[in-house]
Amino acid sequence: MSIQWNHVTWYSKLLSVIVLLIILPIVFFRLGERYSLPVPVESGVVMQMPTTTTSEDVATSSDECAELLQQQPMNQCAYEVFQNLDVQMNTLYTQVTQKEQFLSDIGPKIKKSQEKWLAYRDSECEAEGHQYEGGSLQPFTISSCKSAITQARISELQNWLEMFSL
Repeated sequence: MSIQWNHVTWYSKLLSVIVLLIILPIVFFRLGERYSLPVPVESGVVMQMPTTTTSEDVATSSDECAELLQQQPMNQCAYEVFQNLDVQMNTLYTQVTQKEQFLSDIGPKIKKSQEKWLAYRDSECEAEGHQYEGGSLQPFTISSCKSAITQARISELQNWLEMFSL
């Protein structure tokens, strides 16, 4: 059997389709990854974190963190948002625990609840971040989770504070 070089067969057509639709895109994708240039960032643009965080600022701050282009600044931004919320929550908790009704009625129960809530928040967010164990997205995921759960606790503490203020 001799090879006919000028003759087009069904398997030669199939081979050319495979090369064009599967192999070449993979090769060009890999080359693009290897030789891609970093995205230019406008100079002089600096994201500033709010000094005080309100419930309206939290969604904006989390969105601003997600819009950053590099992972390390995203992680830092999300951590700072969480820290601001944690300070706000601790301030509210202190206000609630200083109320006279708190001390006489349900003080020990709310203190125990706060301790268990802190343990829940930390373990829940560690579990959520576990899917990115060792990766650069893990700190962002944990901080964002803690921010969301802390925001919910802030609302609960505000309700307690309003109830004790009546």
